[in-house]
Amino acid sequence: AHLGAWEAAVLYIGQRWPVTVLYMETRNPAVNAHIVAGRGRSGAQLVPKEGGIRPLLQALQQGKVIGILPDQNVDPREGDYAPFFGRPACTTPLLGRLAARRGSPVFGLFAYRLPDGEGFRIEIVPMPESFPSGDAEADATAMNVALETAIRKAPEQYWWVHRRFKDQPEGWDYPY
Repeated sequence: AHLGAWEAAVLYIGQRWPVTVLYMETRNPAVNAHIVAGRGRSGAQLVPKEGGIRPLLQALQQGKVIGILPDQNVDPREGDYAPFFGRPACTTPLLGRLAARRGSPVFGLFAYRLPDGEGFRIEIVPMPESFPSGDAEADATAMNVALETAIRKAPEQYWWVHRRFKDQPEGWDYPY
């Protein structure tokens, strides 16, 4: 998740295992090039979301780790509504689908900044054994529960600028 030093999490994983990371491109090609170069320093391979999931499936087939930041609003045509801090959040089903398709274990990876610039604390948290369940909404809920648990440990380190509740189901107000 966009929590703490998530960029350090990419570096941490990339230095230990071959990893392919899904990311969203910005509208600025120069910024994209900078992002890919920086995150790729660890050896991580970055693939843009717009390129589809084929590179993620190929990485899993090769026994590689994949990384997805699942805490962004997705288009309601692509996601499932699941509670996130008491509100419905349109959540990606991608993690559950990929895990089910490949039988892959799923973990949350969180890099918390330590006080006074002393570095980072990395936590790797397994998802419940029932994940993926085959029910997209249940899987989205389980993923959001894991994210909430991690964020509650250091809410000041979460990147709240994402409009996580941009799309709301009928009957819910627009919070922004």
